[in-house]
Amino acid sequence: QALSTPSSRAFLPCAPWARAGAPSAPMRRLLACAAALLSGATAAWASVSQRQLRARGAGTVDTSTTCGPTQPSPVSDCDHVDMGSCGNACCTVEVQLNAAPDAAFVAIKAVLDQHPDFEHVAADTGPAEDLRPFNITKPRHYDFILQGKHSVPKYQGEDADIIDINIAQAQGGSVARMFSQSRVHGALGDNGQNFKSLQVLVKSLDGVGEKTIVWGCGMPSKGVQIM
Repeated sequence: QALSTPSSRAFLPCAPWARAGAPSAPMRRLLACAAALLSGATAAWASVSQRQLRARGAGTVDTSTTCGPTQPSPVSDCDHVDMGSCGNACCTVEVQLNAAPDAAFVAIKAVLDQHPDFEHVAADTGPAEDLRPFNITKPRHYDFILQGKHSVPKYQGEDADIIDINIAQAQGGSVARMFSQSRVHGALGDNGQNFKSLQVLVKSLDGVGEKTIVWGCGMPSKGVQIM
């Protein structure tokens, strides 16, 4: 909804005097007029500011990428708590995307590069991220692979959760398999963090279709569809 600006009616008390423009008017008249202008403008802009704050507050959403120490976590998408599915806690999901593999790769990499809590791990010492020259068609037609980290003040550097993603061709677009694992030593449980990290990535993308848990994520069996 559009927010109105201060009405010109707020300035009317001085308008007759301004039009008269008599240079010999007493100084107190000038000061009184200026005070009226300032008072009217301040009140009008204060009203606009209050409406803006109310509008912003109505649309406030939880933007945290961490589940925190509280158990169970009150943060959204932290309800898939894993316990040791990969030795340490982990989560693997598959996401259907309506973009071609190359476009999906660019979009996912951009999230890892630009999001303050994620980091793209460059393929300096490993195989190239572009798998197309290798023509890998089984068990899927894999086109790209990339790696990232979920890095926050408490867990960063070597302790940051590792994220591995591959992208394959699929009917109508592509399918991305996303994996997150708690990297710190002895992280049997994750308080929902691995699933949360992948959800943040997925929700940053456009054209997302069906999402399915493949392994971990606190689920007793694989192939569980998620929202």
